[in-house]
This record gives sequence, C-alpha cells and structure tokens, in this order.
Amino acid sequence: AEAKLYSYPQDNQQVVEKFRLSKSYRHPVIDEQIRKRRTKAEVKILQMVNKLGIPSPKYISNSEFSIVMEFVNGLSLTKLYIQNQLTNDILIKCGIIIRKLHDNSILHNDLTTSNFLFDIQPKIIDFGLAQIGHASLEAKAVDLYVLEKSMTALCGSDDLFHYILDGYDLSSDMKSRLEEVRKR
Repeated sequence: AEAKLYSYPQDNQQVVEKFRLSKSYRHPVIDEQIRKRRTKAEVKILQMVNKLGIPSPKYISNSEFSIVMEFVNGLSLTKLYIQNQLTNDILIKCGIIIRKLHDNSILHNDLTTSNFLFDIQPKIIDFGLAQIGHASLEAKAVDLYVLEKSMTALCGSDDLFHYILDGYDLSSDMKSRLEEVRKR
C-alpha cells in the first residue's frame, strides 16, 4: 500500500488522514523525497479540485507525509453495484465529474469503481496518481479506458459504462481516440 488511512473526529467533524508510508526497499533519503513530493502534489491537486467545485473530499490540512481531508461517509461504486443500488443517474454524474477534471487538464490516472464514493452525490477520491498539466486526448482516453476495464471486471460486461460516457459527453475526437485505445 502507498498510504494508510486514519479516521477521527476533529473540530466537530469526522476527518480522514492519508499518511504516506515509508518503503523499506528505498534508500531513506530518496524515500523521504518521494513521499514529500507525492504528498505535496496530491495536496495541490486536491486544493485545485476543491476550488473548481468538483465533488471530492474537502482539503483541511497537511504535513510532510500526510493529508487531512473531509471524511466521506459513502459507498464506493463497487459496493453500490454489489448491493444492487448503483443507478444510471449516479454513473452519469460520475461521467460529468471526470469531464470536469479533464476540461481542467487534470488526469486522475487511477479511475476505478473504488475511487468514487456516493453519499448525497458521487465524489471522486484518491488523487495520489493524478497529474495537472498536459492532458492530451490520448491521456484522457486512457483515463476513461482504465475505468471501463474496472467496471467490466466488476460487472462482467461493459453494459453500464455507457452511462459514464453519457455524462462525460464525448466529443467525436474523444470517441475516436477511446476506440483506438480499446483496440490495443
């Protein structure tokens, strides 16, 4: 695991702290640099996502190796599916969230059914692998394809993924690029 999560009350609210774990196989100095850099990058993205109003946990604070954020008391898409509570509307809203990320040059790079939580609305979580900047059509298509494979693994087919794409509202260029990525 990259990080360990701790949940506790703070200032009259429940929070979650994501603590980046040290890796014994890395040189201690390099390990510290990597953990600091990744924590700083994730904080920057989480703050940006919050500022853009994209449904996600609210950033609260951070230290060198940890991030404290709002605790989202919700079920993952995985659990919703298993409990037969996953609706088309939820999936459409997830597609809208992904589109907002991509429109703001943010790649999640780990879109899975576990990285969306649903309480009142779906929220996207875990920006540990996310990147800001050059979000090419190819990179966006790969981001979507990773989620498609995750949903196919969960559901046994891609029957539900088209609702994500409905919410995303694919351009013709994106549709073509996603088709190319699927053929690889």
